[in-house]
Amino acid sequence: MTGLGPDHRELGAPVHLLLNTTHAVLSAEEAILADGIWCDLVPRPAGASDSLCGLAIEIRRTDLEKTISLLKEAGLVFEIFSEEPFDSLPGK
Repeated sequence: MTGLGPDHRELGAPVHLLLNTTHAVLSAEEAILADGIWCDLVPRPAGASDSLCGLAIEIRRTDLEKTISLLKEAGLVFEIFSEEPFDSLPGK
């Protein structure tokens, strides 16, 4: 259970943010939560690069654009991983 709530399927598959280090993941989590956005620390999804941290940040797809902006402003480098394709990625 990811904590997205009972209606999480209506929001689409969750999106995972992947960073290089545990420190970067924890910094990103702190920034996301401080801005009032829901997130959860989860194991790096299967299929994501093994060169990245073993932890990932799961967010709601509906919060992706705001989260991208927030993390870019914080100077954090990250990758976006989703099992569902995007029509287009915000911030790209």
